[in-house]
Amino acid sequence: MTQLSETLRQKLRARTARTGVVGLGYVGLPLAVELAKAGFHATGIDLDARKVDAINEGRSYIPDVRTADVQSLHAAGRLDATTDFAVVRDLDTVNICVPTPLRKTKDPDMSYIVSAVEGIAKYLHPGMLIVLESTTYPGTTDEVVQPMLEAGGLKAGVDFYLAFSPERVDPGNPTFQTHNVPKVVGGFTPTCSDLAKELYGSAIETRFVRDLEQVPAWAMDGGGAEVPRTIQDATFVESRLHSLRTRNAAAYKGIYSLLLGNEARDWMEDKALDKVQYATLETDIHHIFPRKWCIANEIDEERRESIVNKTAITARTNRTIGGSAPSKYLAAIESKAQIPSTQVDGLLESHLIPASELRADDFSSFFVARRERLCELIENAMGKRVQRDVDEGHSTEGSEQFEIEVEDRDALLEI
Repeated sequence: MTQLSETLRQKLRARTARTGVVGLGYVGLPLAVELAKAGFHATGIDLDARKVDAINEGRSYIPDVRTADVQSLHAAGRLDATTDFAVVRDLDTVNICVPTPLRKTKDPDMSYIVSAVEGIAKYLHPGMLIVLESTTYPGTTDEVVQPMLEAGGLKAGVDFYLAFSPERVDPGNPTFQTHNVPKVVGGFTPTCSDLAKELYGSAIETRFVRDLEQVPAWAMDGGGAEVPRTIQDATFVESRLHSLRTRNAAAYKGIYSLLLGNEARDWMEDKALDKVQYATLETDIHHIFPRKWCIANEIDEERRESIVNKTAITARTNRTIGGSAPSKYLAAIESKAQIPSTQVDGLLESHLIPASELRADDFSSFFVARRERLCELIENAMGKRVQRDVDEGHSTEGSEQFEIEVEDRDALLEI
């Protein structure tokens, strides 16, 4: 990498790069919001003043984007919008997400792309990354975008970086949205591809392209191959445990797997939740402090729905839990299973659940203790320290960063 590309790479990793999105429709606004959630400053550019005004007033006009997210990100100074392309002179990256409606002749109307690139080209400067996302015909990046951007004398792959990553959006889909849909990236040069991967990998939960290239070979080699960059770059912060609430998240699945690998056992039958027993006992992810109890005791949604308050629980055990306080359902478990409290405590500990706090119905103490245990579990797996950022007062993650998860299947039992 050259000094220009290395500088941009470091900015992307440190989240200090200023990102821009041209076109604030159903593709552009969700992307700008995800970039802002990831810690970048994101600026939307659109000629429609109504969209710009809405964002700067903290309002969403896209069903897939919550107004609460736009409002909080704008208030935090991480999301804004403008109709003026002059802002490009201050940006490090720009994603082009303008529409390409079909003409009567069934070919795409390229006027929006051409207009966007013209606006960017006026303020293009060395070290920038430009990514085209708009749906278009093969060759648009090389045949249309590149010549227009190079007209001012800068060269793609040398003075600035150019890539294409087709939009992959399914409006209205509650499960797969911008933050958890894998991105396919193609760059003008390998360096362009790497920088585009850095950008998307910072804001989207999967680094699919990089992982596909490097991780399988490393894993199949028994760890003898070079450690993939996605492994080297991986970090985790304590507050991420607050925002992990959907089983679609890769980190959620990873922590769940670590818990099962920690020899977690069923609370009633004292059987290891291995591959056979997991299916046989109809195991699923459920609340530890039941949802009904949490609502009745005014436990905030962020902690209630966090992975900290969930674990692998079998169907029989979950039916026994119902919506009762832990002190009551633990007594019921001991009675039905005919096992002593000391044995149940040991089974709880196999899930990294502090038994004494659970028996005392002390949610706050339970949450802090289990969060710390999960951090230690993650540290052992990663071989890296997990930053404890919650008590320091500068959490980088929170439940407002993610869409609300579809309720667990035990919800009806708890209500």
